[in-house]
This record gives sequence, C-alpha cells and structure tokens, in this order.
Amino acid sequence: MKKSLTAYGPVWDGAGVRGFSKEGYWYHSLFPGGIRFEGSTFVAKTVTAQANQGNMDLRPFLYTPEDYFPDCIHVDLVQGIALNSVGLANPGIESFLTRKRWQKLQEPFFISFMTLNTPEEGYLRETEYFKNVLKRSLPHFCSRQVGLQLNVSCPNVGADMSTIVKKALAQLSILGELDMPIVVKLNLLVTPQEAARIASHPRCDGLCIANTVPFGKYYEASFWDKLFPKGSPLLARNEKYGGGGLSGKLLLPEVVKWVRRFRELDQNTHVNAGGGIMHANDVEKLLNAGANSISFATVAMVRPWRVKSIISAAHYLTGR
Repeated sequence: MKKSLTAYGPVWDGAGVRGFSKEGYWYHSLFPGGIRFEGSTFVAKTVTAQANQGNMDLRPFLYTPEDYFPDCIHVDLVQGIALNSVGLANPGIESFLTRKRWQKLQEPFFISFMTLNTPEEGYLRETEYFKNVLKRSLPHFCSRQVGLQLNVSCPNVGADMSTIVKKALAQLSILGELDMPIVVKLNLLVTPQEAARIASHPRCDGLCIANTVPFGKYYEASFWDKLFPKGSPLLARNEKYGGGGLSGKLLLPEVVKWVRRFRELDQNTHVNAGGGIMHANDVEKLLNAGANSISFATVAMVRPWRVKSIISAAHYLTGR
C-alpha cells in the first residue's frame, strides 16, 4: 500500500534550497529579515552513497560552498534563470549522518539521494549501500515523518535517460525496504508515459517534476541559441562543467503541460510540481494542471522576496 504524503504539506523546498541541513547560504541574510521559509517542507541537498567531489568545493563540517560565487553556477537575475553544474558535490551519506544534523530535525522533511554510476552493477550497488546505511540510522531520527526523494534525472552526473524507467523501478524495489515515503524526482525529458510506468511501482508514493533541463536538450536549438548566443557560459569557464542544467521561469509553461498530460494517464499519484515558479500566481497554474503540491528553487536566488507569498499562496489555494 502506498504511503500518504499529506504530512509534508502543499509546498516543498527544491532539493538544497536551504542546503544539506537548513544551514542556508550567505545571500539569504542579505534580504531584510532573511528569507522566510516557514510553511515549506525542507528537502535536503542531494547526497550520494560515497563522497563526491563534484564541481564545487565545500567547507568542512557545514558543507556550504567554499566560494561565494561558485563558477559552476550561472545566474541571470534579469531573466530569472540559472545554469548549474554543481555535480552533486557532497560528503556521502555515511559521513553526513555522523554529524547527526538530520537526526535532530523534528518536523517532516525529505532526504534527497542519487547514484553516480549508470551501469547496472554500479547504481544497484550504490543504492543497496545507501539503503543499509540509512536504515541503521533511521531509528535515531527525532522526526517520524522522514521521506526520501529518489533523484534519477540530474544532468550533471550523466544520468542515462534512455534507461530511466528500468533504473527507477530497480531502485524503488531496493529502497522500498525502508519504511518511509519515496518520491521519484524527474525532469522534462522523462515523458508522462514513462513517468506513469514509474508511478505504477507499489513503492513509488509520488513524483516530483521537474529537475533541471540539460543544456541543449528538450527545447529546439533556436531556443538555446537565443538564450545563450555564445553557448553555455559554464562550458566557457571550464570544459569539465559541460553545459549544465537550466532552471528558472522558462520551465514553468512546460511543467504545466507535462502535469496535464500525466493526469490524463494517472489521476491518483501524488505530483509535486515545480520548475519556474517566480510568483504567487504561478502556484495556481500548477495546481489547476493537476499538481497536489508545489516546490520552488531558483526563485530563492533571483526573487527571494517572493518566497513568502509563494508559500502562502500554496497553503491558501489548497486549504492546508
């Protein structure tokens, strides 16, 4: 029987909006009074089974970015978009759990997890390891409402979109041994038909759409040429970054269409929809399309003063 996601409320953070354990980021304090996240369910920044250097140096202990302006992130404040190629920089699940930060949280929240290896023997082994480590620690968590977001579509670690359904189903079977809700995080390259197959797994309790869109993918070439006539600024800074993943307001119309199409196939699965929410009015667009809850991310960087009204709108419109 699938687990209810009601306890997590109508609005969730995008993974990592407040860091790994609500430590936040330096720019949060620049906004008068700080950014108000009350009413949004915390979703931790994505961790992997083993430590991963990624493309962003992290400070020890807090695991916040070493640099104030990491060159693996490009932000366009005017257009309300961002490119990132952070590459899942993190200390690994076991090292992070030793800090006991998640264990101290008392409210409902999500842990976000992704594997690094795409070959079957690699990602299955990583998933099994992650499950075993987390299973040992869960009894020591103060919160009784700890959920898991299974990220299967991050473009910055070479997610193989051609085998996304097979991979997600296999990981759900492994992680299903954990007594916790599981939400699978997808991007727009995953079709509603593929998403419906993933959602049919008995241990898939919900879907989260959308992760970032890989540079040069999904949209027509003219879209990318107009937006970045000189190509990805991340690739220009460092070849190892690749083009990065696009987030921000340009994704919203596509996410709305995706949710509508998914609802034609599946009327029951919980859908948490985000990607491009820049204003309180955007919340209604996603809920009307069929989303059960919403999530926000880029707006906290480019329009931080709107976060509070977005959260309030989600609660008002859902009556929760």
